[in-house]
Amino acid sequence: MRVSLIRHGQTLENARGVLQGQLGRGLSEEGRAQVERLRGRLEGRTYAGLYTSDLERAAESAQMLAPAVRLAPLKEPLLREVDIGAWSGLTFCQVAERFPEEHARWSAGEDLPRGGGETYAAVGERMEIAMRNIAQAHPTGHVLAVSHGTAIRALSARILGLRAHRFPSWPVMVNTAITVIELDGPLLKLITWNDASHLEAPLP
Repeated sequence: MRVSLIRHGQTLENARGVLQGQLGRGLSEEGRAQVERLRGRLEGRTYAGLYTSDLERAAESAQMLAPAVRLAPLKEPLLREVDIGAWSGLTFCQVAERFPEEHARWSAGEDLPRGGGETYAAVGERMEIAMRNIAQAHPTGHVLAVSHGTAIRALSARILGLRAHRFPSWPVMVNTAITVIELDGPLLKLITWNDASHLEAPLP
């Protein structure tokens, strides 16, 4: 079976460079426009299920997509964004000022629980648990799951055996981009990563 992981639409915090973690609000006007584009891409396709992180920005995105795929979103807390604790609500500059030692260790590549939250490794592990739970509920077919940029990147890195943090080939994940994971028994395979073509070209 396959899971198409979707990063939520843009938020005002995204646009302002504010770190949200497990806080934050719903979508910006631009974010809703992005989800509308994605909805047009998904319209008419058949999916076995629609899951979403319970954070507001993801749940709002899933609710907007629901009519296009004729499914009610199911909330799954394991799909949440990384918990960054005391870093939440700050810009990187503010983090460097308030938590200089921790920021320096993170900048040097250490996978530490930022602000007292989670490591990237922990996020990747719980995202894999989420994928396996979804696969157990839907042994065949194709499922949509709305999640978050760092959470999706951490899972992708776990599948590939790479470091999720500061890896030079990881570009910033685009809002509403699709990443496809295939589950084949015990194996997880990364099929597509960060596909945001619906934002780049006219819809048919």
